[in-house]
Amino acid sequence: MCPTLSPDWITLIQSAATFHQLGVLRRELLGRTDIVDADSAQPTATLHLLHDLLIKQAVELAIRSCTRFGMGNPPVPYVLLAFGSGGRMEQAQTSDQDSGLVYQLPAAASQQERQELETYFAYLAETLVRGLAEAGYPECSGGVVCANPRWRGSLEQWQTLYDGWAQEPVWEHVRYLLLCADARPLCGDFRLYGQLRTHYQQVLTSHPQLFHRMLHNTLYYRVPLNVFGRIRRELRGRYQGAINLKYGVYLPYVNSIRLWALASGIRATSSLARIAGLRDAGIWPHSFCDEVARQFRKILLLRLLPAQQWQDGQYESNSYLKPEALPGGPDELKSIIKTVLRLQKRTKHRFADPSGIPGYTGWLR
Repeated sequence: MCPTLSPDWITLIQSAATFHQLGVLRRELLGRTDIVDADSAQPTATLHLLHDLLIKQAVELAIRSCTRFGMGNPPVPYVLLAFGSGGRMEQAQTSDQDSGLVYQLPAAASQQERQELETYFAYLAETLVRGLAEAGYPECSGGVVCANPRWRGSLEQWQTLYDGWAQEPVWEHVRYLLLCADARPLCGDFRLYGQLRTHYQQVLTSHPQLFHRMLHNTLYYRVPLNVFGRIRRELRGRYQGAINLKYGVYLPYVNSIRLWALASGIRATSSLARIAGLRDAGIWPHSFCDEVARQFRKILLLRLLPAQQWQDGQYESNSYLKPEALPGGPDELKSIIKTVLRLQKRTKHRFADPSGIPGYTGWLR
C-alpha cells in the first residue's frame, strides 16, 4: 500500500510563499507523531514524502526568484538530484541537503550560450541552497550541494566526471561514485536522470575493478561493539554515554547493501528496495534478506529517537543515540549490530580479491 499525504498538508506546503514560511511548516509537520507507521514495511515512507514536497516547493520558490530578477524560468530541461539519505528515501525528521543539478545543453551550443546557462543555473542553485538552509535543511558538511560547481553542470559534464573518477579510482573519486549511486531525481526532466544513470551503469561495467576499490570505502566505518561484545560508547563530551548511530550502525548497513546492489545491476536507491532486489535475484538467501530488512527497519525508527533525546536543535545531535532509551534496551541494539557484522563479513568475502573470483566481469547485468 502506497503512503499518501493529507491534501491539507499538500495545500499548506504548496501555498508557502517564502522560505521562512516553508521552515515554519517543516517544523510543524515533521514534528507530528502520526507521520511514522512503525508497523509498516516502510515505516518512514510518509516522512520521506513530506521532505520531498517541502524541497520541491523550495525549488518553485527559487525559480520564482529567478523570474523576479528577470531571468525567467529554466531555459533548458534540467533535473535536481537528491543524494545521501534523501536519495535513499531514508531521512529522519532532521535532514541536511545533499543535491546535484543536471541540465541539457542545446545541440551545437556556443560558448556564450554555455556561459549563459551556467549563470542561470548557478543563480538558481545558490538561491535554492540558501533557501533550504533558511527552511531548516543545513548544507551538507562535505559541500555536496548544487551551489557547488562540482555538483552542477550539463549532462555531458556529469558523464565526463563519472569517466574521470572511474579512470582514476583514488579514495575520494570512489567516494563520489558511491555517493552518485544513491542519486534520485526530485524534480525537473527525469529523462536526464535516466540518461545519466545509464551512463553510470556503463562506467561500472567498463571498470569492474571498481568494486574492489569500493570495498575499502564500504567498510570504512567501524561498528560500536568491542571484542568482548560490549557496546562502545562516547567516553567524553556532550554525547558521553551515547553511540553514533549514523556512522556506527546506519551507514555500515547502507554501504554494504549498496555495494551488493551495484554489483548485481539493481538500480533501486532505497536500502529496503535494494534488499528486495537481492532477494528476488537470488543473490542472498531469503532468510538473510529477511533478517537484514527487519533490522534495517528498526534502524529507520531508531534514527527518529535522537531528536527526542537531545532536544538541542543541533543537527549533529541527530546522529547520537542513548542505548538505554531503546524499547529493548542495549540488547536490542546489540542484535542489530551483530547482523551488520555478519553483513560486513559477507561483503568482505565477496569483494576482497577480484583476481580470484571467476566471472568477475559478469557481476553486472
